[in-house]
Amino acid sequence: MTNAEDYRCPGYLNLNGRYRDTLISESTILSTGALSLSTNAIDCFGDNITIYYSDGVYTDDGYTNYNLSGYDNYWAKIGDIVKFYGCDVRNDDLVFVPVGSFDKESAVVRMVQCISAVESFVLSQAKMNK
Repeated sequence: MTNAEDYRCPGYLNLNGRYRDTLISESTILSTGALSLSTNAIDCFGDNITIYYSDGVYTDDGYTNYNLSGYDNYWAKIGDIVKFYGCDVRNDDLVFVPVGSFDKESAVVRMVQCISAVESFVLSQAKMNK
């Protein structure tokens, strides 16, 4: 099992001289054993993007699809975007399965980039086709 502290990477020094994490704001082990990684990145609603990790798989747990409900015709067109970031769609979840020695921070960045790109694409397509 992955320890929540494995995701605390040093960032920039704040004014008090203590380290603060530049990407992960909070990491919590859930009752299911999954690790919840709340990031400082925001989604299309201004909420922090949270990535979940369990059994070697990173996922958004379906939140991106939920946030974009009502845009199903655009959601169906995200395949190329998701593949660009090395991710996949499984049961409406965006997922990333690292291969080889992919480091943890890069996996979280990859998921955040994928989520942001999918949201931007879907919302811009909807706006252009009004």
